[in-house]
Amino acid sequence: MLGFIVVCLIALIWVPFFWAAGKYLVMKDEGVYGERLEKAGKRSRKFLALGGLGTIVLMSILTFFSYWTDYLWFEEVNYLEVFETKIAAQILTFLIPSAVVFCFLFGIMKMFLKFVPPIPENYRASRLSDWRKNEKIAKTLIIVIALIIAVLFGFFAFSWEEVLLYYNSQAAGKADPIFGRDISFYFFELPFLKSLTSFFILMVSSAMAEVLFLRLNFSDQAREVNGEEEEKKVANLTIKFLSVKAGVLFLIFAFRVSLWKYSLLFDNQGVFHGAGYTAVNAILPMLNVMMVILVLSAIAMVIAGFLQKKKKIIVGAIAAPFTVLVILVVYSVLVQHFSVKPEELDKETPYIQYNIELTRQAFGLDSVEAKKFEPNDRLSLAELEEERLTLENVRLWDWRALAATYKQTQEIRQYYEFSDLDIDRYTISGRYRTVMVSPRELPISQLPRDSQTWVNTRLKYTHGFGAVLSPVNEFTAEGMPNYYLKDIPPHSNAVGLGISQPRIYFGEMAESHIFVNATTLEFDYPSGDENVFVRYDGTAGIALSSFWRKLAFAWRFDGMPILLSDYLTDESRIIFRRNITERVRTVAPFLQLDEDPYFVILETGAVVWIIDAYTISANYPYSTPNDGLNYIRNSVKVAVDAKNGEVRFYVFDEEDPILRTWQAIFPDIFLSRSKMPKDLLRHVRYPEDMFRIQARVLATYHMTNPQIFYNREDLWEIAKEPTPIGGKPVEIKDKRGCIIRRPPDMQSYYTIIKLPGEQSEEFLQILPFTPATKQNMIAWLAGRCDGDDYGKLLLYEFPKDRLVFGPMQIAARMNQDKEMSSQLSLWNQQGSEVNIENILVIPVRRAILYVIPVYLQAEQSRMPELKKVVVAYGERIVWADSFDEALAKIFGLRSEPERVISEQTQTGQTEEKSDLLRNARTHFENFQKLTSEGRHAEAGRELEELGRILQQF
Repeated sequence: MLGFIVVCLIALIWVPFFWAAGKYLVMKDEGVYGERLEKAGKRSRKFLALGGLGTIVLMSILTFFSYWTDYLWFEEVNYLEVFETKIAAQILTFLIPSAVVFCFLFGIMKMFLKFVPPIPENYRASRLSDWRKNEKIAKTLIIVIALIIAVLFGFFAFSWEEVLLYYNSQAAGKADPIFGRDISFYFFELPFLKSLTSFFILMVSSAMAEVLFLRLNFSDQAREVNGEEEEKKVANLTIKFLSVKAGVLFLIFAFRVSLWKYSLLFDNQGVFHGAGYTAVNAILPMLNVMMVILVLSAIAMVIAGFLQKKKKIIVGAIAAPFTVLVILVVYSVLVQHFSVKPEELDKETPYIQYNIELTRQAFGLDSVEAKKFEPNDRLSLAELEEERLTLENVRLWDWRALAATYKQTQEIRQYYEFSDLDIDRYTISGRYRTVMVSPRELPISQLPRDSQTWVNTRLKYTHGFGAVLSPVNEFTAEGMPNYYLKDIPPHSNAVGLGISQPRIYFGEMAESHIFVNATTLEFDYPSGDENVFVRYDGTAGIALSSFWRKLAFAWRFDGMPILLSDYLTDESRIIFRRNITERVRTVAPFLQLDEDPYFVILETGAVVWIIDAYTISANYPYSTPNDGLNYIRNSVKVAVDAKNGEVRFYVFDEEDPILRTWQAIFPDIFLSRSKMPKDLLRHVRYPEDMFRIQARVLATYHMTNPQIFYNREDLWEIAKEPTPIGGKPVEIKDKRGCIIRRPPDMQSYYTIIKLPGEQSEEFLQILPFTPATKQNMIAWLAGRCDGDDYGKLLLYEFPKDRLVFGPMQIAARMNQDKEMSSQLSLWNQQGSEVNIENILVIPVRRAILYVIPVYLQAEQSRMPELKKVVVAYGERIVWADSFDEALAKIFGLRSEPERVISEQTQTGQTEEKSDLLRNARTHFENFQKLTSEGRHAEAGRELEELGRILQQF
């Protein structure tokens, strides 16, 4: 509505002009001349000027409103420094290049026209169509063109980030191996210098085009007015101007070539990235020769402009650099094919070593701790009992299945929605547990279409409410999650877990701005047949304390309702940029954000979002790119309060030169890691996006020997995600047998395990590797998340002379098991669908367990039910109705005493041992039952008794 009014105002501003212009044209068509026509023409021009001025003023006011509302927002979130620095940088990076270009082009015009013969008074024309004969009009037109070009240069020449990074760059403390330049030169200085040379090249080229334009338009004038002799003078003047500009252009090209040599460090050599033997020993010397030739050509071009016989010199000056370029290309090709190719490995070895070392540095892999992992297929029951915390945290709930269950059981009302399920760890009832947590948000798009009124979407339905949290491995007797936190208002079933502030005003699904502290109350949550309402008591929002503020926000957002609504008072506040990703990006657009923000419930009961933020670059020399970048650091953790929208940036990598440079630009934004609240610090985790990129790079760059790397003898890949029985094919081949679609990579997963050699369990992110084109497992990577070990990467490698099954092979063994295969196929044919989403690889001491939850979902229902759990260990694979039963089967806890782990007791057992095993089975079954009923204290006593019996055994 407000936009329509603005359009009407602009139209009204121009109405007088169109009326006057129309009257002027009518009078002219009617043959009216003289004083009346002159007055009508002046009136039209006057109204034209007034209309243009009015439009400029109105658009300036509207632009001011946009900047003012942004200013108020940055002031409200306490990051006004960012706004002021950014605006100042944008203004300077626009004005300075524009002023330089305009002064340069205007000066060239003044100098050129100074030598052009003047036009006699009686020869000048007044009509615009004869502008070539009207010196005043011509100069004005050229000035306007120069101004337009200058403005375009101002908009596109430099980015404000590039300029600020250049002037505030911080040293990295590491140098490239060829030129000895600090890495910061490639991050900050080289991009700016390339933009600077491009700027000068375009500016000088524009000046040359301007001179040609003047030459074409004023040579005719000189010939017609002053004869052929004057026309030749103008032609000679043009050549002098152009030769000088060409000389300057060659000098700029020489400087650009000096920068070009650094680009060799980013070349793709096929086997590796970076400068190879040919680049260093052939191309680089020729580039130095080319720089000298370009400087000599520049001098020759300037001299040629002032000599009589200049054509040969000009041709030679232009031809010389092109000749050197041709020689460079031919010479480099000859060196590559006749010198390097026959003995490529020997000559490229030092450069391959550079690529390996710097790629590992750039992706943070140089500190990966590699360890040997010798699988042990003889895990004892006592050892298994000692790893009970690991087994308690095996994730049986697949997040996709659990998301469907959450949606069916805990969204409560149609307008609530769970945006995502986040995996985290909490200490619950004294136990360290892996859990899944999801906030209950309220996206206004979920409201019925007829209910999406301005009052409802802006004033009533303003926030989500509460969250759901459940352990990753517990089920009720009905197959539902064993909720630790559920319902509205949030109800906690666990000691030490609860939400005191359940309202979520800022989240992943917050779609639009809202108004708080209005005269009407906000919907809080449903309670039976009634609704509970509340008034916002937080600190977020910008006060609508004046008419001008309301007008500014009315223009930017909703228009007239903001100005006319009786619900809004001077105490009301507007909250916008409620989407947490948008909020953080607005404050810190220079940070790359992880795709998966996660939700945290603090010990105080407050709720906070954590977003992992990265500094990235594509300018790390010798580093092989991945996903379009060749450098990444998880330098910052961002915390966003779900109620007040407060954004805090905590530094987690103080050595990162990119972050240190941004800290120099914005010194008050970033907080040290030590200032992060302890209960929030306990929930930081190794970021998923970075872990995935590092794993892809490590699949190749675990090979640190140049010869092995060159031959690709030990190339890995991330283990593939199998789709066992009943799923779609994971590998598709064409008629010739060539693979045209491969299975997707496994997704990394979080879990709690005790690493080999460690004393206690910890929260980790894990991902397995297989050899390229093979399916057996070769290694697994762990990203540590807890305490002082946060951020460390551990790589556990399996022996190369021993088969360790990979996920695809475990899936194949499921297919080969007659009982499993037939039962899964039967379920798939009875109006239901078997859902097997993932295979978990769980290291337990020096053993590997494979756990596969099998879900069954009716075609008419979107609520999967855990039907079976498959466990594979060594050569055995079993399934059962629960994980505990599957463990009991695979480790020999059966009705008939049997022990599959120890070879010594396979031939017979004493009666005493049989009794012990029966007692152990009884206590284990009691433990299962009590755990499923949530009676954890009693279950713990049963587990202790089981441990005592096992030790006795």
